[in-house]
Amino acid sequence: MNHGIRKAASFYWTARNEQKQKQAESGRVDAGLRGAVTGGAQMDGFVGLVRQVIIECGIPEDCIYERARVELPSYYRPEKKWDLIVIYKGALGVALEFKSQCGPSFGNNFNNRVEEAIGSANDLWTAYREGRLGYTIRPWLGYLFLLEDCRESSVPVSVREPHFQVDRVFKDASYKERYAIFCRRLVLERLYDATCLLTSDFNHTPPNSRNTGSILVFPALRIISSGANVDSKESVTVSGAVMRGLPLRGLPAFSRQHGQNVACPAPNGELLSPLQH
Repeated sequence: MNHGIRKAASFYWTARNEQKQKQAESGRVDAGLRGAVTGGAQMDGFVGLVRQVIIECGIPEDCIYERARVELPSYYRPEKKWDLIVIYKGALGVALEFKSQCGPSFGNNFNNRVEEAIGSANDLWTAYREGRLGYTIRPWLGYLFLLEDCRESSVPVSVREPHFQVDRVFKDASYKERYAIFCRRLVLERLYDATCLLTSDFNHTPPNSRNTGSILVFPALRIISSGANVDSKESVTVSGAVMRGLPLRGLPAFSRQHGQNVACPAPNGELLSPLQH
């Protein structure tokens, strides 16, 4: 799996640079570094990696959708495109979102990503409550985020408190730490069943103890083991933390319906079946 993460990170930076070059050659100029992201497809390596893991869990390939036919009904809007979904016998089993952010500007983009993730989850769960997602057990909702590991994302950021104090956990927290808090709380509040935060250094900065990326793994999908360190061309740095006490919903139950026994990592790194968890 570490090899897959390395390849996905390498693909991300390669696709990003190619899109910047194509836009420069065509004479079209986007504001700032927006040209590197408006072309899309940078996260396809991670989408493909997760797709393969889902297949290994026993889900038929023709039940997995990416790029095309990924619209799901919403509540506050007609529909939303997800990055990867699993549909089996008329039931929604899995919905996944893949996002990324690079410097040098992190402030407004961080707020936008937070609002987007919370809004998308609330929209889907309300549509689920209203019966818009077919006959189904509670779907498994996941969120994977890739953040550039650089100085701007690693230094403490001040907060503004003109009237009331902010949560102290955010005081002097870097954007990297803010994203880690954000991902944890998405799961704590049951907006997502699991979240995954990865950091990648475009400048090939070697890992060090003070500049280590955080990751909350998808336990049911066995994306990576706890505590993994990944060396790559882009120096993806990972420190793992398995979500403890997270009920296995959606994909594991969905897989058991299909006759599969999906394993997941326990807090000690051993593998447990869903029925043992």
